[in-house]
Amino acid sequence: MKNFNAISLVISVLVLSACGSQSSSTNTPLSSTASNDTTGSASATPTPANTGGNIYNLPAALQQQIQLSGNNGGAFTKSLSFSTSRTLKVKVEALSAPNLTVPGYTNWVFPYGCLRVDVTVNGSTRSSQILQVAGLQAGPECANSPTFDVIDFSDVTTGSGSVSVTFSNPEYDNCRYYNPLQYGCGMSAVWQNHQVRFNATVQTDGTYMQ
Repeated sequence: MKNFNAISLVISVLVLSACGSQSSSTNTPLSSTASNDTTGSASATPTPANTGGNIYNLPAALQQQIQLSGNNGGAFTKSLSFSTSRTLKVKVEALSAPNLTVPGYTNWVFPYGCLRVDVTVNGSTRSSQILQVAGLQAGPECANSPTFDVIDFSDVTTGSGSVSVTFSNPEYDNCRYYNPLQYGCGMSAVWQNHQVRFNATVQTDGTYMQ
């Protein structure tokens, strides 16, 4: 009888010990496991690559302010020459209307809020988007438009030598048929000696354009 009681006591102690072990395991905070997993994942994550900016410290692409007129204003087209073998991108950024260049009328300005221009490279002509002039109330033609457009001509470069970039056929939203001192009408060709203005930036081999 004593032996039986002793055996019962030993079994009871083992059962209680097992229960205590199970309880301890169940109460382990889940955050400890999550923390270990997170640390492990972080240590295996590669460092992200540099995805932008002038990482090669290239010189800035040439920027020039260009002013075009209607076809009777003496500045209907403007050509620039560059040397490149592969890269040729043209950025057009709309600027506000400048004064006329006609003698006796140099204080006159005919405003616009939207601007578009053609760009020609190696016989390929492409139009910019209809652009919004920054700082002015945009007309309906360009209310949701950007202020600049980048046109890529890298697919038509010759591979060597010089290349000509020509700007022509400017259009604006000046209301010349109703009141030439207002804008916000439909897009039309710039009238005679009216003037438009934009920044042209040309990226070639070895240069950087923001």
